[in-house]
Amino acid sequence: TTEATIFPTNGPMSGRTTVKVQTIHVGLVQGCRFGDRFAQASQGSTSGLIFCTVPASSEAVVVEVIVLLHDGRELAVLGGYTYELDVIIDALDPSFGPSAGGTVVEVSGLAFQDTQNLMCRFQAGDPVPAQFFTSTAIRCDSPPGVPGLAAFEVSNNGIDFSESGTSFKYMEEPRLNRIIPSVVFSGRTASIRVIGQNFSPQFTYSCTFGSAEGNGIWIHASELECEVPALGRGNYSVSILFDDTA
Repeated sequence: TTEATIFPTNGPMSGRTTVKVQTIHVGLVQGCRFGDRFAQASQGSTSGLIFCTVPASSEAVVVEVIVLLHDGRELAVLGGYTYELDVIIDALDPSFGPSAGGTVVEVSGLAFQDTQNLMCRFQAGDPVPAQFFTSTAIRCDSPPGVPGLAAFEVSNNGIDFSESGTSFKYMEEPRLNRIIPSVVFSGRTASIRVIGQNFSPQFTYSCTFGSAEGNGIWIHASELECEVPALGRGNYSVSILFDDTA
C-alpha cells in the first residue's frame, strides 16, 4: 500500500466533490474507494495527480480513501475523507448593502465548520473568507457587486457551496445633488432638504457639515431631511453618510 494526500479533505454528504489526490507514484487509475463506495477517477495532466468524484454518503463520518490502480496497487490517502452535513442557510442580517461592498453580513444556518476554507460567495464572484462563531453562525464582508439580487452561498471547504437559494441585494449608492436651502442662520439648529438619488428606506442616514454631523431622515427615493447643528458663520461642505445596519 502506498500513501497519498487529498484535497479537499472534507465535503458534504451529498457528494459530487471533485478531490485531488497527489502521489509520487505513477500508474493507470481504475477508480477510488471511499469507505465501501466505489467512485470514478481520472488522471491529471501532471505526474502523480489523480481526480476522484466523491460518492454520496448516508451519514456524516470519516472514511478511508483508497485509489485503485490497474496494476493492482492501492494508494491509501492520509487522513481519509470527512463527510459533513450539508450546509443550510437560514437568514442573512442584513440581507442588503451598497454596491461598493464592505457590508458585514451575519449568516445564520446549520452545519458551518471551523475550517481555513470556510467561505461566502456573492453571486458568481470570487469567494470571500468567513469568520466562524458557531456551527449555526458565521460572518463575512460583502465584496463589491453589481446592483440587484446576488445569489449567496456558503462553503466549508472552499469548493462545494450550499444550494440554499438565498439572495443578498446590492443597492445603488445614495448620491447628493443639491440642498434646499443652501443658507441658514448661524448659531442655531435648522433643517434642510437634501435632493439626490438612490435613497433607500433600508439605510439609516446622517449628514455632515464640515466635521459636524446631524441626523438624516428618509423622505423618499430622491429626498432626505437633514438636521443642521448650530454652527458658526462660514461655508461648510455637505455630505451624506449611510449605514446598512438599520
